[in-house]
Amino acid sequence: MSQSDIITTSQIIKKLPRLMSNLPNMLKGIRITNSTDKTKVVGLGWCFEKAVKKNPNGLAILYQDRKITYQELNQWVNQISHYLLSKGLKKGDCAAILLENRPELLATVLACAKIGVVSAMLNTSQKGKVLTHSINLVKPKVIIAGEECLEAYEDIRQHTNIETNKHLYLADHDTQANAGSTPDNWLNLSCEIKNQIDINPTQTNSIFREDPCFYIYTSGTTGLPKAVVFNHGRFMKLYGSFGVTAVRLKKDDRMYVPLPFYHATALGVCLSSVIAGGSCLIISRKFSVTNFWNDIRDYGATSFGYVGELCRYLVEQPIKADEHDHKVRIIVGNGLRPSIWKNFKGRFGIETIMEFYGSSEGNIG
Repeated sequence: MSQSDIITTSQIIKKLPRLMSNLPNMLKGIRITNSTDKTKVVGLGWCFEKAVKKNPNGLAILYQDRKITYQELNQWVNQISHYLLSKGLKKGDCAAILLENRPELLATVLACAKIGVVSAMLNTSQKGKVLTHSINLVKPKVIIAGEECLEAYEDIRQHTNIETNKHLYLADHDTQANAGSTPDNWLNLSCEIKNQIDINPTQTNSIFREDPCFYIYTSGTTGLPKAVVFNHGRFMKLYGSFGVTAVRLKKDDRMYVPLPFYHATALGVCLSSVIAGGSCLIISRKFSVTNFWNDIRDYGATSFGYVGELCRYLVEQPIKADEHDHKVRIIVGNGLRPSIWKNFKGRFGIETIMEFYGSSEGNIG
């Protein structure tokens, strides 16, 4: 540690007004984070419905040229929830989710969370025996797959045990505007939900701390991937510690997320921060080092989620004159190396970096 790394008394005093003004949020966040009440209704779906009440007409999702408000997203999510219930799915059942980053992915995951169905967040780069293993490991009752992932799944479909009428398809475009054609031996989810009601399902009020929310898969670097249970109580810890206490987004904030939602940083930390603020989630299909800052500016992002390698790629790019020409004030993620931390923060004019430690298998703090 160098002399410049030491936090001085004057620096602490300088931050005191900000810390004191945030004291109510800190206390609220601590209560949420540390709660162990197993009888209290909690969870992703419950938190999302609070955000809908808080900011119904505010933007929930920005993706390419699509704009979706909280109320619009909630109605869409509810239709999917009620359809899954009509297919016989119930609390504790598993749905395999095979979609790249886009609004349909978030709507599907939220729909499952509302009714207690566990989303198995399949890595969209998996193929062959690895994909087969990941699916069969969690014994899903249904699979919801995007057009962009259909070829990889069809190659191994015969090795899974999912019933034909539980194969749900989503075209790779704005399925709210156009359901698209339906492949053989699939049901088009966008067509199927059209006659479903769009009110909040009552099952959301029967979700508790220990109920599973997602399966997040390990990288499989020491063998085949393992499915790690991410329960609703753990989501509440992220909601309290990051969303309410640390990140503190407001209704007019926008968080840009170029990270895959099959990892806990995007699905847990970023999503909980956005929902806690009733803020807008800007979804990027994939990380692009060349388009990153253009996206940040074009969408008016005030925050973004990162992993360390993302920051390293950005720092390694040639310096440009407009690198402070953005609205970002806070970023959240993990893996930002000490060797580039100050350079990244200073070069791009980032006011606050919220770094956490952990993985899909451990606690995040």
